[in-house]
Amino acid sequence: MAATRPGRLEGKVCIVTGAGHPRGIGWTTIKRFAEEGPRHIYALDFEPKNFGILEEEARSKFPNTKVTFVQVDACDEAAIQGVCETAVQQEGRLDVFFANAGVLGSRHDLTCEEETLENFMRVLKNNVASQFLALKHAPKYMTKPDDAKGKPVGGGSIVLTASIASYRGGLAPVAYTAGKAATASMAQSTSVEFLRKGHNVRVNAVAPGFMKTELIPGGHFTHAREVVPEYFEDPICIANAVLYLASEEANFVNGETLVVDNTLINGIRLDKIFQ
Repeated sequence: MAATRPGRLEGKVCIVTGAGHPRGIGWTTIKRFAEEGPRHIYALDFEPKNFGILEEEARSKFPNTKVTFVQVDACDEAAIQGVCETAVQQEGRLDVFFANAGVLGSRHDLTCEEETLENFMRVLKNNVASQFLALKHAPKYMTKPDDAKGKPVGGGSIVLTASIASYRGGLAPVAYTAGKAATASMAQSTSVEFLRKGHNVRVNAVAPGFMKTELIPGGHFTHAREVVPEYFEDPICIANAVLYLASEEANFVNGETLVVDNTLINGIRLDKIFQ
């Protein structure tokens, strides 16, 4: 009988932010991760209202992977560092950090002239500072080896959530696009920094297109969903991309932003989206 192939995250310990919605990218990615044999996943979200439902799903579907739900503001530095430290204290290792938490911030057609500085800074804090904290604190824990826990060499993978709005104007308000452009830039700059320090920690980003999630408030793009449904992708498409970047299959992928989208590169019809 052929030997069973180990999962791509076999024995690894992961942290995922923005993981509190049953149909969101974060929880969908956790479910995809759990199919690949991780030891423990820490699921973080600012809003805990769905934790009970998700805990029940995790227990029934992923009995071999421990999923711990933590109510955390991804912009709280002490909390993010604390979760990283807890992972190492409990499991002896930290291997993957998917910094996915973020907000749209306002209606999709808000102009720069209409935007307020207060809201602009709030969106940047949620979408950029939260990822900065993952980049600041996760590597020091990822680089700790632990032979007893099956990690003889330190290292890990950090994945950030960017957006196709990083690359093309008119898809989201200025605060959101500025933040997601910063995400792609941070992936490049920190990947080089970590290489120079010999951290053995890769940093990449994934850029989703228009998603079938709850990030976009009710009413936004409703017409487009009906007219051009092929432009709206299921979160599993992003989860598969994140899994690849998190796994050792992507060992030579570093500092990249992987666009997962059926519209941008080929030229999207904005008139259809914004009717």
